[in-house]
Amino acid sequence: MVLNGVSVVTTTWNERENIEKLVSTIRRVLQHLPHEIIIVDDNSSDGTIHIAKLLADVAVTKTREGQTKGLLYEMQLAKHPTIITIDADLENDPTHIPTLIQQTTKFDIVVTSRTNLPRISETIASKTLTAA
Repeated sequence: MVLNGVSVVTTTWNERENIEKLVSTIRRVLQHLPHEIIIVDDNSSDGTIHIAKLLADVAVTKTREGQTKGLLYEMQLAKHPTIITIDADLENDPTHIPTLIQQTTKFDIVVTSRTNLPRISETIASKTLTAA
């Protein structure tokens, strides 16, 4: 599989403090690969969208509907065939993106999972899904 580019998508809600670090790290790790960064802001009250518009290739705001709907919307905006989703709160390390991209040469879909889950609800969901 030849990689023609990657679209990195994230939804935000009050992530003004994180968005610059997230975008700059993604740009650095993907500097040798055609890419775009798409941010859909979930109607933040802290001005996240203003920073996102300065840094991202595409930055839009929408009515607060949550992360899942935001990601679906972003995927429709993506211009590259490979799409990486990442949390804007920096709980996912953007420096792992190249490793994910390498795995797309072997698999059609690559899903990551954290070993340290910060919330009990995530721990329960993870145990439930891995037991299935």
